[in-house]
Amino acid sequence: MAQRSKPVVTPAGTDRETIISIILGAIVVIVIGSLAFRYLRQGGNVDQDAQLTEDVLEPSIVEVEELPSEVITEETAEGEQVPTNLPARYTVKPGDSTWAIAQAFYGSGFNYIDIESANNLEPEQELAAGMELIIPKVSVRDELSAGAPREPLTINELGVPPEQITGPTKGDDSQAEAALEEMEEASESEQE
Repeated sequence: MAQRSKPVVTPAGTDRETIISIILGAIVVIVIGSLAFRYLRQGGNVDQDAQLTEDVLEPSIVEVEELPSEVITEETAEGEQVPTNLPARYTVKPGDSTWAIAQAFYGSGFNYIDIESANNLEPEQELAAGMELIIPKVSVRDELSAGAPREPLTINELGVPPEQITGPTKGDDSQAEAALEEMEEASESEQE
């Protein structure tokens, strides 16, 4: 009787695949175990991670209740003056304006532009009491680096003739149409 040899049950390489699967499985178990241990060690407090992330995004933002009475600045390598108590978070009080807040934090009202930009405020937007503003750490501006302040102008200060202020009545487009025709004629004569 011929002896039958036992067939090889596992093809070549299966042993390697088994070892790799065991190693990867062990790594997954270790990672999940360490995450579970960390979670349980914190007492299930996920907010700590959120706080760490917030601290990285907003480094040491100081909560400020009142407008500062004194501005202390330091000079940067570029020769600019930067307040040392910033960035800060300030809660708006009744009667506050971005100009007054900038004057208190920077010593220059011209930094109102930076406060509006950091808080996505529209120019000349009214501030509501209780609104929280981020006061960014930027260099102190002056009238040369910021331009003139945007104060609301009255009609008389604009120097607009009275007939242009009143304008045409509703439904009367004759003046607008005439002005449009003049502009088109001027444009055509320039092209010729």
